[in-house]
Amino acid sequence: MLWHIYLTRYCNLQCTYCGADPKFEQIPPVPQYEINELIPLLKQDLNPIINFYGGEPLLNIERMISTIDILNVQIPNVKFVLQTNGLLLHKIPVQYVHYFHSILVSIDGRSTVTNAYRGKNVFTKLKGNLNYLTERCNFKGELIARMTVSKNSDIFEEVTFLLDPSNELGFTHIHWQLDALWNSENWPEFSTWIQEKYIPGLKKLLTWWITQIKENNVIYKIIPFLGILTTLLTHQPSSLRCGAGETSYTISTDGNLIFCPICPEEPEAVTGTIDTPISEIRCISVSEPCSSCEVLAICGGRCLYTNYFKTGTEEDYNAVCNATKYMIDDLRDCVPVLTSYIKRNKISFEDINYPEINNGTEIIP
Repeated sequence: MLWHIYLTRYCNLQCTYCGADPKFEQIPPVPQYEINELIPLLKQDLNPIINFYGGEPLLNIERMISTIDILNVQIPNVKFVLQTNGLLLHKIPVQYVHYFHSILVSIDGRSTVTNAYRGKNVFTKLKGNLNYLTERCNFKGELIARMTVSKNSDIFEEVTFLLDPSNELGFTHIHWQLDALWNSENWPEFSTWIQEKYIPGLKKLLTWWITQIKENNVIYKIIPFLGILTTLLTHQPSSLRCGAGETSYTISTDGNLIFCPICPEEPEAVTGTIDTPISEIRCISVSEPCSSCEVLAICGGRCLYTNYFKTGTEEDYNAVCNATKYMIDDLRDCVPVLTSYIKRNKISFEDINYPEINNGTEIIP
């Protein structure tokens, strides 16, 4: 099971697309429970995955280090993930970097785009801290670019830039989330952008991706492509990709369990507490319009938060769904080529099979 742990609700950035502000939340800004209080809950989980989350979790790095120290001793098979804006990566002691299976760093593409969304000189600072991970720490886990795609983004340009080895960023994987369905009032032309910019950019990106396989036998780790193709190649239906409400929960700063990390202030999102036995944690599944959708077994439902709380406009909801369906259809067209290459040992299914663990990545953007 994946456990998102809020280390703090505070953040050291003010990104243009973020609506979070701890000043207006009813929950405490930092954890009010002791780390050892998590032990009985986590001991019920045979394969717990801990994702340190915020705000910016590295603002409370001492708590993160203490949590790693305690859980490594107390919890068998525990794995760790970090989701960070990257500005404080250089503060992590080298020996602790190697405890992470995956480190997800928020970066939105080219320097101009990243800085426009996240602040002046953020890209330069991130590049230096990524170099700390790859050069000084020799990090061998998954180093994942975690993009937010908004109105200034060109999906093809941002993804290929971040994956280009000549830019020396060191990312092994990339995924993104659309800035949609919670800030619709700030982006009235969203559905037009999806149709005229995003979907054509996705098609261009997929053409580039499959060309790299055909010409160079190279599979770039674009997580939405890999996750969907894994389902298409195995014919195994997928549930909600992130696991929210079923195999993924967030431990809030007040000790409550909530079904998704982006709604800590919603009473309806509470599914239990850290004292609740795992078997008694409330499960939540997607409902309409997802539950009767023809691609549910491949998509999984995209986002439980937007589905449950019916956020955004119907027009924007449909635009996101249509983009997902286009991507699935285009990836389905790639299956014969990939199957042929796998049979001829030009590539391996294991190069596509993703994810190894639920590390909090967005497979359906």
